[in-house]
Amino acid sequence: PFLIRAIRQAFFPGSFILNMNSLKIVSWNLLYRQGAAVCDIARVIGQIAQKITDPQSGTHWGTYHYCGAPMTNWYQFASTIIAEGRKYHSLQTKNILAINTVDYPTVAQRPKYSALCCDKILDRFNIQQVNWQSELQYVLKVLSRSNI
Repeated sequence: PFLIRAIRQAFFPGSFILNMNSLKIVSWNLLYRQGAAVCDIARVIGQIAQKITDPQSGTHWGTYHYCGAPMTNWYQFASTIIAEGRKYHSLQTKNILAINTVDYPTVAQRPKYSALCCDKILDRFNIQQVNWQSELQYVLKVLSRSNI
């Protein structure tokens, strides 16, 4: 859902990114996020549902993390969205500027490192992380055709 919202906000009518000359994105050195497209999340949920309804598979209760790979930061994520988006839309954004945390004041405290560990979902359900960049390309292609 986050990836879809970010792309919609970035590339469709009324978007602030379409009309910005420069875009400032926080580039934390150790704060990593990975995106996950809705279609990939649906695949993962389907695989988990299949396993937990199989009486032979045992109990799999717990908290599981899932996201795409490889790890990235917000600046790299935004830069990739803009670069891929240019294939489908004419964007006015010329510069994507990496800024430090202190240059982006927020009430919320940011952790030094917040990568999701997907080892447990791999071990218990054999669910592999997909490449978020490939998923991004697919989502942008679909959205550009549907004009959402």
